[in-house]
Amino acid sequence: MCKNRKHVKAGGVGMYVSDRYEYVVREDLSLFGEHIFESIFLEITNVSNKILIGEGYRVPNANCQ
Repeated sequence: MCKNRKHVKAGGVGMYVSDRYEYVVREDLSLFGEHIFESIFLEITNVSNKILIGEGYRVPNANCQ
């Protein structure tokens, strides 16, 4: 699963997920400000207790104030 930047050739976030897992992308938790911060969250659904995993990336030299 990946989310690429739309207006820039570099950047984006992604995760590899094994075929044995079913998942949903949690758009309600994922942030994607192309010039500051990017993240993606997945919820693994076919396990006894659902698992939420996420990845975040701060764009270099971003003004985070």
